[in-house]
Amino acid sequence: MDLWDAICKVGFPIVVAIYLLARLEPKVDKMGRNINEVNHSILTLIEVVRTDVENTKGNTEATNQFKESVDGLRSEIRRFNNGNGKRKD
Repeated sequence: MDLWDAICKVGFPIVVAIYLLARLEPKVDKMGRNINEVNHSILTLIEVVRTDVENTKGNTEATNQFKESVDGLRSEIRRFNNGNGKRKD
């Protein structure tokens, strides 16, 4: 087998591979940019959810404190009504 036969047998697949790579490269680049945009959107969403969770924790703590205050007030009203205004400590 001489050099020309080898180039003819191997050359065509190589030319086709280079052609396909050249055609696909812009599409792969665009896909990479889209993946980066999706990644950025996901990171933004994670930060929004994290902030929302922190706000929800704050709201839960405030609600619990409010319930405790209402329960304390309820106890004071019962003591007042049972003791005719006298406070028992």
